[in-house]
Amino acid sequence: MKHANKTILILLVGFLLAVPAMVKAQQVQTKGLFNIGIEGGVQFTNIKDFSLLYPVHQTKSQMGYRVGGFAEYFVINDLKLHAGIYYDDRAFQLAADFPFVDSTGKILKSYYFYQVDYKLNYLTLPLSIIYQRGGEKFKITLQAGIYYSIFLNATMNGAEDVYVDPDDVGLITDTTLRVGHNQRLYSGSTKGIVTSYSSPEYPYFSSYDFGFNFQIGVIYNITPQIGISAGVGFTYSISSVFENPEINSKWLQNTGVNIGFVYTLKKSAKKNPLNEGR
Repeated sequence: MKHANKTILILLVGFLLAVPAMVKAQQVQTKGLFNIGIEGGVQFTNIKDFSLLYPVHQTKSQMGYRVGGFAEYFVINDLKLHAGIYYDDRAFQLAADFPFVDSTGKILKSYYFYQVDYKLNYLTLPLSIIYQRGGEKFKITLQAGIYYSIFLNATMNGAEDVYVDPDDVGLITDTTLRVGHNQRLYSGSTKGIVTSYSSPEYPYFSSYDFGFNFQIGVIYNITPQIGISAGVGFTYSISSVFENPEINSKWLQNTGVNIGFVYTLKKSAKKNPLNEGR
C-alpha cells in the first residue's frame, strides 16, 4: 500500500507541474453554470490503531470501490461547489497468528490463527469546493472538502482455527476444544468482529464516518456540454471505525482512482477579451 501512496503522490505532483502547459489562453465563461454527472472507481483502504487494544492483530489494505452521482454549481469563474451521493465500499483484512503458552510461559505446539476480510458499505455524502483551470477542451481540477458517511452493512469472509496438539492435552484449560483443528468459518453479513478468542467485547462497527477529502483531476470536454472526468485522491477520516471507545481505530490509506461523465445543463460562452479585467 505504501507503493500505491507513492504512486498517487507522484501523479499529484505531475499534474501540478503540468498545469501551466495545459491551460489555454482562451478561457470560457463558467459563472452560473450547473453540472450533473456520474462517476465511479476503485479505492484502497485499511484501518489503523487496532493493535492498541489487541496487539496480536495485524491489518492489511484491501480494494473496494465507489460509485454515485453528483451536482456542481459555478459560484464564480473557475470555482464551483460540488455535492454528491455515493455507494462507498471499503475493505480491510484482520489477521492474527500466535502460539499458546502454558502457565510457566513455555511455548506450546498448539496455536491460534485468524484471518478475515471485511467489507463495509456506506452511503457517503461529500461536499467540496473545486477550483479548475483550462480551455474549452481540457481542464485541470483541484478539489477539497468534507464528507459524511452513513454505515449500511458489513460482510466478512475468512476463518479462524484453534489447533490443539496431542502433546498439549491437559495444558489447555478450554474443555470445548478437541485435539486437532477447531475451525470456524466466517461468511456473509456481520455487525462487527465476533470471535471468542480475539474480541471478548465484540466491537461493533460505528454507524457513521466523517472526514475530509482531497482530489486532483482532469476534465476532457467531448462537446461543450459533455465531458469525461478522471482523478486521483484520498480521504482522511477523523471518526472511529468501531463503536467500542477503547479501540481508537480510524480509516487509513483511503486512496482511490475514479472516472466519470459530466453534463453541463447549458453551453458555456467564450470570454470577450475586451471585457478582461473589468
